[in-house]
Amino acid sequence: MATAGAANTEPAAEAVEQLYPRPQLATPYKPPENALEKRLAGIWQKLLGVEQIGTFDDFFDLGGHSLLIVQMAAEVKQSLGVDIQSPRFFEHPCVAHLASLVEEHQAAAEEKMIVNALELEDPADLLERMDSMSDEEIDALLNRMEAEPGKGTAVFDTE
Repeated sequence: MATAGAANTEPAAEAVEQLYPRPQLATPYKPPENALEKRLAGIWQKLLGVEQIGTFDDFFDLGGHSLLIVQMAAEVKQSLGVDIQSPRFFEHPCVAHLASLVEEHQAAAEEKMIVNALELEDPADLLERMDSMSDEEIDALLNRMEAEPGKGTAVFDTE
């Protein structure tokens, strides 16, 4: 009898990991196209237990609810460092919209970092900040400094 009890607990453990087929939705399936969409769809897969998440699939049509939105937002914050406000997500509850919110947040954070770098007066501080920047962020900083000659290009003056 102990063997039968052990056999009954194993399928229950597997059921937790089991993904279910995508339900019939009004929206045709469109697979995630870029790394961000794929990552977000993976988060949804984990939370909703649905194996295929399309970029325009509605979170609620896939079985989502308000408590799962809170969990999804926490997972996005943990894995991507982006704090998504739930009311913004409700506007269009799909992976594509969530990806645009993440990109919007990341662009705002990059802009803030560039502005902060421009406000540094000590060239050593700017160089230290640039060490932690990506090539794209450095290019954006240099473009901004060229566009605003009086604000920041002095940090590169050698005299």
